[in-house]
Amino acid sequence: MVTKVMSNAYRSMKHFFFLDQSEFMSQFIDNASSEFKKSVKSVSMVKIQSLLYMAITNPASPTSLDPHKDDLRATMATSGLFEWLGKIVNRQGSEAQEDGTFLGAGDETKQNEKGKKDLLLIEALSIDFDVKFPLSLVISRKAITRYQLVFRFLLNLKYLESLLTSMWMEHRQVLWRTRLEAPDMERWKRRIYNLRAQMLQWVQQMLTFTTQDVLEANWKRLEAKLAKVQTVDQLIQDHVDYLDVCLKECMLTTDRLLPPLMKTIGTVLQFAQYQPSLNRTMQKYLADPRAEGEISKVNARWNVLDKFESHFTHNVVTQYDTMS
Repeated sequence: MVTKVMSNAYRSMKHFFFLDQSEFMSQFIDNASSEFKKSVKSVSMVKIQSLLYMAITNPASPTSLDPHKDDLRATMATSGLFEWLGKIVNRQGSEAQEDGTFLGAGDETKQNEKGKKDLLLIEALSIDFDVKFPLSLVISRKAITRYQLVFRFLLNLKYLESLLTSMWMEHRQVLWRTRLEAPDMERWKRRIYNLRAQMLQWVQQMLTFTTQDVLEANWKRLEAKLAKVQTVDQLIQDHVDYLDVCLKECMLTTDRLLPPLMKTIGTVLQFAQYQPSLNRTMQKYLADPRAEGEISKVNARWNVLDKFESHFTHNVVTQYDTMS
């Protein structure tokens, strides 16, 4: 009976933290997209919590039937995900011990009391799970922290997917679909389309790999163990082992894999956020092709695009080479 209760609780946490039923997260990202770009100091957590709850309880989402949906709440981290992971991986300070244990719930706050810069909501947003007795006896704050690390990683990927999809929709507008007489501008546009498509493919491949090949595959192994578990101690250990393996296979706790992953995500984010500037470039060209056709401006356009392409390609190749 205890094992069944625990298995149900673990399954609920998997739904929410590991986006096993990700419809709610897609809706949440759509509704909160304008908030993600704001500083955490200017964001209303009441509003964010309301948007999260609306997405979770939407009758069209399977999460609306989850028995633990009311135990979930939005929360704010005090450091960026990859900054935190970098300190864990590098064993800086006392946050990551030699036995592989991770930061507890209150440790991150102590670590970042003297923050260097204001975080944006997308960099700091996480979720928390109100673990009630008797579940609190077997689900620790350190276990929750492990769930949060994976959740924040998945949230970053889902957000990138949303930005790149919005970018694709921008490129279907008249501004971008107008056929230009200048071959150079048409080549420039095609290269932008190709890079956007490559980035979206990479993001979606990462989401599929993480959710299916890592989280789902390891969950099936955990379920098999839970069916045979005899003691509470073994139950707790199997759960922690499951989370640690998930973190490692998601490349979040390996010093060789984390840097290229961080850099690739950063490059994709910068490119997606550069779309307003690309729109302005197109508008200027349509308004005055002669002026915008000057060699200095042509070179400037290509230099920016070349940098995005080279950084993305280099980081992806480095990531895949390190994985192999």
